[in-house]
Amino acid sequence: MSSVLADLLSHSNDRVLTSSSLINHTRDSDLLNTLAAALKEIRKATEHLSLGGMLFRNEEHVLQAIRVIENHQAGRCFCQVYPGYLFYDPAAEEKAGHVRVTRSATSGWSMTYECACTICGHTYAVQEGEYHYTWWDWRGPKNAVSS
Repeated sequence: MSSVLADLLSHSNDRVLTSSSLINHTRDSDLLNTLAAALKEIRKATEHLSLGGMLFRNEEHVLQAIRVIENHQAGRCFCQVYPGYLFYDPAAEEKAGHVRVTRSATSGWSMTYECACTICGHTYAVQEGEYHYTWWDWRGPKNAVSS
């Protein structure tokens, strides 16, 4: 059993949150395949955890990790999980080689970006915001093919 899977099944808040963060940013197909095979157990082990979070519910990090696993299992490009989760920084994603920032502009107190996935080419409009922490709202993909 992988250590990430063991962490998710551990019922330990710290271990579950740490592993969720790793999953939310990984592109490791072998790891995601292992986790997809155990998705039912992962859901069961994490569904009743009280993970806290004052400004943002920490459960959202676990739910995003499950979305990442489901997205991989369905064979979709990783970029499809950007919308709906506020912690994908376009600059960090570009540095990692996952997207290209094709345009950025200042809008009031925040930035707006247009990003293109380096794998599938889908583009996203991204609004940066800040309250007690910086967040990014990904919209799109703009050029997705509907099925």
